[in-house]
Amino acid sequence: MHCPPPARRNSISPSLLARLANHPDRIVAEASTGLFMAESRRRGVIECISQKDLPAGLHQRLVWWVAAAVRERCDASGQEVAVLDAALAEAALHSLSAHDDRDRLEAVAMRLAVAFEAGPQELPSLLIEAIGDRRIALFTAFLSQAVGLDYEQGREIVCDPDTGRLWLVLRALDCDRRTIARIGLALCEADARRDLEDFADSLDDIADVSPTRARQALAPMKLHPDYRAALSALMHGAQAYR
Repeated sequence: MHCPPPARRNSISPSLLARLANHPDRIVAEASTGLFMAESRRRGVIECISQKDLPAGLHQRLVWWVAAAVRERCDASGQEVAVLDAALAEAALHSLSAHDDRDRLEAVAMRLAVAFEAGPQELPSLLIEAIGDRRIALFTAFLSQAVGLDYEQGREIVCDPDTGRLWLVLRALDCDRRTIARIGLALCEADARRDLEDFADSLDDIADVSPTRARQALAPMKLHPDYRAALSALMHGAQAYR
């Protein structure tokens, strides 16, 4: 755990990520700089898609689809087809071998969260600052690391406007009503699918959930995904025979 960087006092003060980039811990500072670079690549994705910014599974599918599309457009016949197929397959495999998921924005954000290892007292302010800076990847990484979930699980929770899992996670982390209110307001302002009035009406109920109850409710989510899938399959199978 590291001492938190001084919080911003006004709009012209350095952002959370900028302060973390100057953190005395070299690992934290390097991870923060890496996140700046990953954000820059992500912003440039509109002009030129970077393979480093694609998840490995998606990148793999896209590479083979591109190879197939090139094959379809080429006017080849006989022995030329075999040569073309071999060349396209070699090029696709070369592209796949060069892919490194570790450089993706989400992976870098998670490394930063793990390196910083926010304590219970500093976590609420870090979450508020990250969401206030519109750095949803950093917010998700801090949240996921603190509650013991991987990034993909955390992103699913954060991006889902229809369930109360995010508020459950925040209560499991013992975030108070004020913290939850500020995070909820920021998310409602950023996502038109979220209803601010509904959130405001449910805020008291959210705050009334004890951290212990919230942690108990979240426990199944922390099981290995394959184990959860097996348990779910068995449960649904047993219900089918009733």
